[in-house]
Amino acid sequence: LYVKPNSMLSKMGSRMLDIYTRCVAITHNNLRHKDEIRNSREELVYVLSETIEKRIPGESNHVRRVSKMAYLLAQQAGLSENFCERIKLAAPLHDIGTIGISDEILNNPSIFNEDEMNAMAMHTDIGATILGSSERPILKMASIIAAQHHEHWDGSGKPNKIKSENINEAARIVSIVDVLDALGSKKPYRAAFTKDEMVTFLQNESGKKFEPKLVETALSTLDELLKVRVQHPDN
Repeated sequence: LYVKPNSMLSKMGSRMLDIYTRCVAITHNNLRHKDEIRNSREELVYVLSETIEKRIPGESNHVRRVSKMAYLLAQQAGLSENFCERIKLAAPLHDIGTIGISDEILNNPSIFNEDEMNAMAMHTDIGATILGSSERPILKMASIIAAQHHEHWDGSGKPNKIKSENINEAARIVSIVDVLDALGSKKPYRAAFTKDEMVTFLQNESGKKFEPKLVETALSTLDELLKVRVQHPDN
């Protein structure tokens, strides 16, 4: 729209200016509603994930931290903003399959024995099944993350021993931030890791648990990732 300064508007010109300003107002209103819908959707994902998380002793704000850390790591890895937004909403659902694991196992304060580890490993299949029926892009990504976030780069992970680039990229990202956040939390059987200990752990597991390139990216942005823990601390 062009309006010549200091000139009288014709009736048609006034009408066009009125239509234009109304369109701008409608656009702003629609954008505001879009933000409200997006924020509501994000909050619903957190509420659902945290409801399930409360069954696990010591877990507090873990899903929020994993969500935001996954978003940051995906950004630093050079992935599209669309991908980053999807992983932010999909990542909190990575452990939704624990809804099918008994309280006896979830409430065990010590390190799992082999039978308990095998039972706990089933949460990946349960989560993938719960989320897998949807065709929505976010839930499809969440289903893949749930299924593969305990697979290892070297093929030694669970449940299907998928190897290297056969592991979905979103699952590779969540695998790193999930473990990184867990290391920063105090457990009944160990103290929380320091930053230096986290660095050593990531370096040692590069090419084993984690994709080497993603480990490099995580190390280069570790300070930003750890800030998320400050913003959403354990209660």
